[in-house]
Amino acid sequence: MKQRFFSMGEVLASLKKSNITDVNERAQRIQDFIDGANQDGDYEYDRYLEHGASNFGNVVSEHTGSKRECILWCVNHYLSLNRNKNVVDRAREELLRFGTGCGTSASSCGMSSLHKELENRLANLVGKEKALLYPTGFTANTAAISHLTSKEDLIIFDRECHSSIINGLKLSAAKWISFKHNNVQDLALKLKKYQNSYQNIFVVVESAYSMSGDLAPLKKFVELKNQYGFYLYVDEAHTFGIYGDKGQGYCHEQGVTDDVDFIMSTLSKSTASIGGFVAAKKEYCSLLKWSDPYVFQACIPPADASVILACLDEIESHPEMISDLHKKNDYIRKLLSDKGFNLGDSQSPIIPIFIEDHKKLQMVARDLYEEGIYSTPICYPAVKVDEGRIRLILNAAHTHEHIHATVDALERVCERHMVIGTQDDSVTGLYKRFFFEEQLQKEFNMAVRKGHTISLAVVSIDSISEALENTFDEEHEQILKKLAEIIVSSMRASDAVCRFDEHTLSLMFANSSSAELMPFFERLINSFEQVDWELPFKVALSIGVVDSKKEASVELMQEAVQKALLCAQEVEGSYVSITS
Repeated sequence: MKQRFFSMGEVLASLKKSNITDVNERAQRIQDFIDGANQDGDYEYDRYLEHGASNFGNVVSEHTGSKRECILWCVNHYLSLNRNKNVVDRAREELLRFGTGCGTSASSCGMSSLHKELENRLANLVGKEKALLYPTGFTANTAAISHLTSKEDLIIFDRECHSSIINGLKLSAAKWISFKHNNVQDLALKLKKYQNSYQNIFVVVESAYSMSGDLAPLKKFVELKNQYGFYLYVDEAHTFGIYGDKGQGYCHEQGVTDDVDFIMSTLSKSTASIGGFVAAKKEYCSLLKWSDPYVFQACIPPADASVILACLDEIESHPEMISDLHKKNDYIRKLLSDKGFNLGDSQSPIIPIFIEDHKKLQMVARDLYEEGIYSTPICYPAVKVDEGRIRLILNAAHTHEHIHATVDALERVCERHMVIGTQDDSVTGLYKRFFFEEQLQKEFNMAVRKGHTISLAVVSIDSISEALENTFDEEHEQILKKLAEIIVSSMRASDAVCRFDEHTLSLMFANSSSAELMPFFERLINSFEQVDWELPFKVALSIGVVDSKKEASVELMQEAVQKALLCAQEVEGSYVSITS
């Protein structure tokens, strides 16, 4: 039977997993999903704004041409300066004075006096000797990270870094590994392991993360830098302009500017234009001037440079707009938290509402749109397959009326789809997701009808998830292949694997009691302990097992096996906990 997908993220993940290489087949599968989405209503990623970005406006369907008036939560213009009269007037004046495009790159005399004024202004604002202006923020990251490093270097980056950073890594000659998101201890572990193995080590982080909205522990990273002596690169795309008393950024607010070697930001968010920059010591910028995007890509138009300068003037003249934005951020966060929404560890004006179930995520986004609240659902590849979310991006132009209307609509829609309201419908339970597996439900019901004894087991592979988080596709496959070999060799032919992911292996056994399964678990534990995982930490198994009763249901077994697993996890090392 043809698998039904509820989101483009599921389609893309399926294509990657199936390793389909034919371009026509890949393209057709994506087109089939889009066509199906349009038949059901509207494909959300083809919508556009009738009159450009704002806090409120008409969202237009490319498929039908229909319009819907919506409160907009998908735009990164944090200070809403793209509609500021002074900014627009300045752009109009400079457009008449300088014309439209530059026609060539900076190294081919494509810059104007406006560009140079902007570079100097940016360097002074963030507290660095010099700044280089790039055509986009994406280009700035890709250029800097790929050009700064050599094959003798190591780049250690936060696993939630933006795609532009990842692309820079892939283009670099350096070795690169990730560390667990915002985890100072994990970074320290890797620095200790590799400190004497490479000529240079670069640590790359973001000050605020675009999908999670949380802030980096920059002071802690600086402490590690003083201990291990690496280069620190901070992407301030989502903090430049809205942190610091004059918008200098989060590095300035945390008092670590002098300890950060490279400060980068886009210019398309708080400064409402286009472009990006990297600020650093003069000699580092001289090196970066020979990165391919700087040499071979045309400069931003002069009028766009004037927009950025005008925005910086507005921020300097009206610093209260920054504090007002953060007051609104505190206000909406309290409303959402009081309603029971899971906002993760977010703190910035990026507010994620986590909904890992793809179907629920799409239904929530659809119903919000019907109620005049618009934000695109965030799914793979922007985040992990099971880490979907609705993302609210707060702007200065959002009024309290907009905020209350949005929170009220979210509450109605999310209660309707059981995203909030009951513990069973929590979307963040790590060990519950396998119970949503349709095949498990079907096999369970069939076994109950036949009167079979049923056991469910959940195996938590402690520390393996850390290894997977800090490696990439090729190494992922090697680790997972090794896991699969161990599991298959330990099992009997009658055993059935129902679900496996990075965190848990979920099994259902028919006609087997937990006592009869103990030899299997012992074989599994012994096999894992005999493998040299080549990891700096011990790999152990926590196993929760539950036997069914005649009146058992998936819900009851879910609760029991979760308790058993938590009990097993409290014991150091591999352990099996059984609940009858």
